[in-house]
Amino acid sequence: MQDYVGAYQNHVDQVSNMLDTINRVKVIDPKAFDGVSGFGGGIKSIIPGTAAADAWAQIEQVKG
Repeated sequence: MQDYVGAYQNHVDQVSNMLDTINRVKVIDPKAFDGVSGFGGGIKSIIPGTAAADAWAQIEQVKG
């Protein structure tokens, strides 16, 4: 019985982590997200303090 409870808790934790990830990505401003990809996005995303760099840092944390 304990194995079932442990497996259930593990799945609940996984779903919770997935929802946290989705919420973290939803917070990224679409304009900043556009600055990460596309032409010149690689340059913008490495300049500290820019919205694109902040968005890229959040993406990297999610990829973790």
